[in-house]
Amino acid sequence: YFGILLKSVETIRSEFLKNRSDVLKIKSSIVNDKYDNEAFRKQFNSFLSEIKRKSKKGDDTEEDLVLKITKDTFTFLMVNPFSLAGGSALLVFFVQIVSFFLSVSDIFMDPTRASVFPNLNTLDLPKGVEDSVHVAQGIALLLIIMVHQSIWDSTCNLYTGFNINLEKQGLKYKWWLLSNYLRLFEGLVATFVTFVLVIRAFDVLELFKDFTAMAFISSFDNIVYVLADMSVVGARLKNTVTRCESIIYMANQQVTKSSPIKNPSKFYRARRIIFHPSIFALSLFIAMSAAWIDLVLIPHMNESMLCQTLYMQFDDKVDSRLSYFSGSFELLNGDEKRKGFPTYRENKPYFQQNYNNKKDPRMILRFCNNLGFWVITFEKENEDDECKEDLAFVMSPPVFYNLKYDILAVSQNDWDVMQEVDDRRWMP
Repeated sequence: YFGILLKSVETIRSEFLKNRSDVLKIKSSIVNDKYDNEAFRKQFNSFLSEIKRKSKKGDDTEEDLVLKITKDTFTFLMVNPFSLAGGSALLVFFVQIVSFFLSVSDIFMDPTRASVFPNLNTLDLPKGVEDSVHVAQGIALLLIIMVHQSIWDSTCNLYTGFNINLEKQGLKYKWWLLSNYLRLFEGLVATFVTFVLVIRAFDVLELFKDFTAMAFISSFDNIVYVLADMSVVGARLKNTVTRCESIIYMANQQVTKSSPIKNPSKFYRARRIIFHPSIFALSLFIAMSAAWIDLVLIPHMNESMLCQTLYMQFDDKVDSRLSYFSGSFELLNGDEKRKGFPTYRENKPYFQQNYNNKKDPRMILRFCNNLGFWVITFEKENEDDECKEDLAFVMSPPVFYNLKYDILAVSQNDWDVMQEVDDRRWMP
């Protein structure tokens, strides 16, 4: 009768979750037609009455869900802490944190940038990127939250809580709490490191390479668990996996006596808000999006990271006219920008009237995307004419990625000058 009871109860629960209106029909079919035992009928009717009561009150059936513990190495620490499995869990955690630290160590621990140039951009963000990179960064911010499983698993476990079902199966509250906090810490570190690498990316391919690498490191705990389940890393770890697979519990939110919480009801309410998986993930996404907009998107749109004024000194060894154009060059803003790339225009106040009357052409420094390098040439009414190689005076070496925006990062030693002769040719 005990086996029949369990099967009947599971049948009713499954059908109830699909369609609550079928409960009374199932009750009549199973109880009245198949079973005559009075004690069983009383227990079964009690169960159906409880379901019917919850259905009328609109209670959340989440409390009746049967759950399994998370399948990763952090679970080893919870199930069998003082063993090879528990040690391997700590080792995997250590490898993950060290890997994340090494991925960004050159950014935050550069002694030259930190001591000699303390005012420079600490994260070494690119001065500008193409619009496709901005779109990829926005998509990556959403994917960061979705792919880091450690955050979802830890918040779900902390949201559900440690209950009497887990305690009866030999689990300790302190090890349950430690494993989930380590899992959450690893997920947050992975999220932060991935976010830093994403906002520093200057190319779409580089962005998703870094993103994929961090996702692989973050899933290392899941990979080791799968290998242990396949008996690849030893029989002891396989036994621990078998023990983990056998543990199930009801999500009834019941705090046990082993919990050191003095006021379970207050902690329950706080936990349901702080560690609600959707709220937690949404908060992280909003925080990262706000930081990305403030640190990257707005400065790139306003070109506030770029040098606003340059002073260039030309000699007359190759072209005698160049020395005339030595002086200050100012960054153009708004509609005067050339196809989204920085453009600097010669600025000589004492010639401003002639410039306004278009008597004397002004020299400009701009990046030409069709050529792939910076040029110094006369300003033209047609912007495309400025990027004709035969009309340029000075030409930089080919540049890529962030060098399209940061002129100061371009090497000053490899520029070419158009020779002032009938047979025009480029001279170093």
